[in-house]
Amino acid sequence: MIDSDSSDQEFMYGDGFAMGAPVLPTYVREELAQATRAMAEGRKQYESTVQQTALRGSKFIKQEQPGAPRGGFEYGWCYTDHKTGKTIREDFRKTDYLKDEPYAARVHAMLEQLGLPMPEEGEIFRGTRHDLLFLNSHGVVLRIGPQDVQDLINPGFLQPIGWIEDRQSPLKVPGAGDLPLTVAIYPGIEVDASAETDERYHSPSMKSLYEVLVETKQDMGDVTTTGNTGFIHVLDDDGAEVPVRVVVDVDNVANGASAQTREQIKTSMKEQRVNASSEGTPMHKGELLFNALTAVFNSVSNNRYWKKAFEVHQPLRQMFWDAFGGVEPVSGTPKAEALKKFWETCAAVTNKPREMTLPVWQMKKDEEGRMRFDRQELHVPHLVLYRSWTMDEADKIVQPIKQAKGLRDMVQAAHIKTMEQFDEKFDKWLKEVDKPLGQRLASLGRRIWRDIRAPR
Repeated sequence: MIDSDSSDQEFMYGDGFAMGAPVLPTYVREELAQATRAMAEGRKQYESTVQQTALRGSKFIKQEQPGAPRGGFEYGWCYTDHKTGKTIREDFRKTDYLKDEPYAARVHAMLEQLGLPMPEEGEIFRGTRHDLLFLNSHGVVLRIGPQDVQDLINPGFLQPIGWIEDRQSPLKVPGAGDLPLTVAIYPGIEVDASAETDERYHSPSMKSLYEVLVETKQDMGDVTTTGNTGFIHVLDDDGAEVPVRVVVDVDNVANGASAQTREQIKTSMKEQRVNASSEGTPMHKGELLFNALTAVFNSVSNNRYWKKAFEVHQPLRQMFWDAFGGVEPVSGTPKAEALKKFWETCAAVTNKPREMTLPVWQMKKDEEGRMRFDRQELHVPHLVLYRSWTMDEADKIVQPIKQAKGLRDMVQAAHIKTMEQFDEKFDKWLKEVDKPLGQRLASLGRRIWRDIRAPR
C-alpha cells in the first residue's frame, strides 16, 4: 500500500534536489532527516568559514595596479642587480615562497603581521635563494625564504632591522641544512660600485672588508660579486666622515659562519638571555644582536668602524622589537602603536637623515666573568635609509653627516671610554701591588714625617 501524500512522494535534500520515492519506514526517514539536517549545518559552517577567510585575505587577493600605494605602502623594483628578477633560477631553488604551499600561506600571514599588503606579481623580485620586496615608501628591503639570521651575525655583513622566523616550516637547503622560513627587513643603504674609484671612499685608518671577514672566519662567497657590497657612513674618532663597506646580499650557503664562530655566537646569545632573564632585564633580539656583535667580534682589530656602521640603524631595531618582542611568528599580534611608530620612522628617515639618541642595554663582564647589563645612551648622528635600487637621481644623493651635536657626543663618549679604560687599569694595578694601598701610603707618610723632623 502506497501513501498518496505528496510530502511522502519526494524527499528534499540539503541543496533542494528532490527524488521521487515510495514511502519509507519511519526509522529510515528519521535517519535521513537527521543526516540532511547535519549536512545543512555543516554546509552553513563551511560557508561561514570561507567567508571569514575571504575577509581576512581580501587584502592579499585584491587586484590593484602594480606600484600603487596601499595603506601608505608602495613596492618598487630593483634596477641595480645583474639578474632580471622576473623568474626563479631553478638551478638554485624550485620553491616559490609566495605561491607554493605550505609556505605561501605562512608568508602571507607574516606580511600581515608586519602590516604590509600582499605584493602583486610584478612587484616580487625573484632572487637567487630568496624572494625580495623593495619597499620604496619606507626605504627597506624584505628578504623572504630560508634563512638563519644568527649564522650571519658579522660586523662585515649588513644586519637586519628585524625579522620573523617560522621554525615550524623549515626548508632543506643544500649546503646549509634545515633553515627556518624567514621574512627579514634590511635597511636600504648606499650601493655603488663606482664609489671604489672615488678618493673620498678610501681611509688609511681602515682595513679592508676582506680582511675583516678573513679574521672572523666567515665565508666570502658574495664579497667579490659586483653589486653585493654597499656603504654606511659614520664619523671616526676625529669627527671625519668615513664610508664603511659591508656585504649587502648574504645567504647561509655562500656566507655562513665557521663552526667556531657559530658556537661563540650561540653561546653569547644564550648567556645573554639566561642572565637577562635572571636579572629581570627586559632585553629583546635587537639588543641581543647588538651585544653579540660586540662580545664575539670585539677582538677583531680595528673593528670600531664596523661597529659604528651597525649602530646607525639600531634605533629602528629597537622600535621593531618594541613591537614584536615576545610575539609568536605567523599567529601572534604585534603591539599596534609600536609597529605604527616603526613604519612611520622608516618613512620619515628615507633620504632624510635624522639625529637620534636612545637607551640600550649593554652587556659587560667583570674580571670573574660575571655578566651584567648597564642601561646606556646610544647616540646616532645620522639615521637614514637610502633607496639605491631605484636608480633615480634623487636616490643617488648621499647626505653628509651633520657633525655639530654628533661630534660633541662622540668626543664625550670617547672621553668616557678612555676614563673607563684608565679606571680598569688602575683597579688592576691596585690588586697587583705587593702591599695594600693604605699600608704603602702610611709607610710613605712616616718617611716624610721623619724627614721633616730630622735635624738639619
